Amino acid sequence: MGIRERLFLSALSAGYAASLTPAHRRFTWGARWPMRAQSCHLRALLEKNADTEFGRRHHFAQIADVASYQERVPLSTYEDYESDIRRIADGAQAVLTKEPALMLEKTSGSTKGPKLIPYTRSLLSDFSSFTDPWLYDLFRHRPRLIGTTSYWSVSPAGRARETTSGGLPIGFLDDTEYFGPLSRFVLSRLMSVSGDVARLDFEAWRFETARRLLEDERLGFISVWNPSFLSLLLDYIEAERERLFGALSTPRRRVAERSLRGARLQVSTLWPRLCLVSAWADGEAGRALESLKARLPGVEIQAKGLLATEGAVSFPLLGRSEGAVIPASGPFLEFIDLEDESRRPRLVHELEAGARYSPVLTTGGGLYRYRLMDVLECTGHHSGLPLVRLVGRLDQVSDLVGEKVSAGEVEAALEEVRLQLSVSPRFALLAPVDASPGRYELYLEGVDERAVEIAAEIEARLLAGHHYRYARDLGQLGSVRAVVVENGTQRYLERLAADGVRLGNIKPSVLDRRTIWHEVFSS
Repeated sequence: MGIRERLFLSALSAGYAASLTPAHRRFTWGARWPMRAQSCHLRALLEKNADTEFGRRHHFAQIADVASYQERVPLSTYEDYESDIRRIADGAQAVLTKEPALMLEKTSGSTKGPKLIPYTRSLLSDFSSFTDPWLYDLFRHRPRLIGTTSYWSVSPAGRARETTSGGLPIGFLDDTEYFGPLSRFVLSRLMSVSGDVARLDFEAWRFETARRLLEDERLGFISVWNPSFLSLLLDYIEAERERLFGALSTPRRRVAERSLRGARLQVSTLWPRLCLVSAWADGEAGRALESLKARLPGVEIQAKGLLATEGAVSFPLLGRSEGAVIPASGPFLEFIDLEDESRRPRLVHELEAGARYSPVLTTGGGLYRYRLMDVLECTGHHSGLPLVRLVGRLDQVSDLVGEKVSAGEVEAALEEVRLQLSVSPRFALLAPVDASPGRYELYLEGVDERAVEIAAEIEARLLAGHHYRYARDLGQLGSVRAVVVENGTQRYLERLAADGVRLGNIKPSVLDRRTIWHEVFSS
């Protein structure tokens, strides 16, 4: 890269960092006056959408404050919006929002089929109220990012881009589409891999993504969701190094060859400016993150906050590793106290350290008092705002015959196996099998000779649960069976991607309620 290009990158990223100052000021103002900030946002949203079908149905024009909003509008789930969203997809206007939908995005949940969420300009503005102060914090505390490029997760579409019967596009091409127009403009010029690679088939996408990353000498920041997404890309580069290196410019090919130590890449040689990676770090993703850290010595990894397809809840701050902050300057948020769900949901400024909550969103996209199934623990406070970490989901429970096996139970059981047997599978997934009687299979990779022993340990720990033991005693369930697999993570991700979930957004889990996995791993 020539000096003119380097100067352009530095000027562009420095100017962009400065442009984020107003967003930071709004964030700090909201931290000082959280109730006022949230009330103002809710009032503006209700006024804007009073003359919609949903607004008239729930008398938005007569709602004067937060308390009356909570009284008039019930808590909701996706099923409450499904018919309205189908009509929006067909072209209906002013159903949930006065603003027209710009597109629909599929949810990234891996335990249910994809659902469609309408996106408006107001919803994109909601996301910007999280992403802009987050990026401001990154540039402020890591000035080394000035003048570098970045990689934002780009997933292969695997098929032509979809549209609804009403002509609305379905799905984002890359993560930068969550940002506002200015941010998208700047980031598109700072990206190592542009969104056009998403139009390629899977193999072509993987090769071109790896090639462009290898060609980029000034890569400084990487943002992915699932840590396994990046680990698999690095594995692919190492496996296909001869073909990839042959497609590089001469200077970069020499650097790539110098970066090899045996068959392993030395990331510090390949990308000397890489200083920060953003990825999920909670639950099963946390274990995948440990593997990624070993591949990236010296690179700082920041845990993401909670950013769902339906809306944002929290974002991370450098220096606050105990949790992500929930801003008051963004969309209106409530939190169900999981110790007493009959109580009025708490507001942002009412969360208490040590307590667990389930978030409720009201967004500019037309979801009102919408329940996310995530479980958050308040870990402390930052400038009057709560810090939280994701500890699980309320809907990750498998229940063939009343046994009620939860992802949290399976994660805890696997952690005990790791500690007591000193063995750690590269891949682990528990899933039910459609058999008579029903049973669970534990798909494992990297522990061939210990697989049966691990399955027996998992079975023993599940038997500690009353419902599971009762089902086993009645003969409704067989015991857990071990199945050794190859390329487990990749096959898991590819199957979910085939079901319509964006590859980079897949949330890893040690439990899946569907009975499809026996066929997937036996094929």
